[in-house]
Amino acid sequence: MARPKRDNVEREIFSVRVDSELARQYRHRAIDMRVSLSELIERALRQYITAPIQTDNIDKSVSHMDNT
Repeated sequence: MARPKRDNVEREIFSVRVDSELARQYRHRAIDMRVSLSELIERALRQYITAPIQTDNIDKSVSHMDNT
């Protein structure tokens, strides 16, 4: 049975690896907020993407990501 659509936005499935403790915290937060884990992560990503970029706060250790 297909899940009901929240809106008319096309969605994409992708996998990421995250710290297991962070994943546990997100699952619990989603339960507390009574939303799906996908909805919570999408909200967090939207908030992050729309926030102004503050280059002085970027951890320089992630610069290796450009080389993967």
